[in-house]
Amino acid sequence: MQKKLFLERKIERSMTQKDMADLLGISVMTYKRKESGEYPFNQDEMFKIAELFNVKIDELFEDRKPVL
Repeated sequence: MQKKLFLERKIERSMTQKDMADLLGISVMTYKRKESGEYPFNQDEMFKIAELFNVKIDELFEDRKPVL
């Protein structure tokens, strides 16, 4: 799970997953899967979110663990 993203979105910004999905032009289900870590965010999405929250990408997104 992208915990930092979740906290920034929900606690700091009071944004819903639908708000984020609309911003990125993706479905709510896809956004939920990305935030939960099931799917990765692409680079454009990470830049857009980091810019919205005015933070660096590495401050917001956790490294993905390789699936073995």
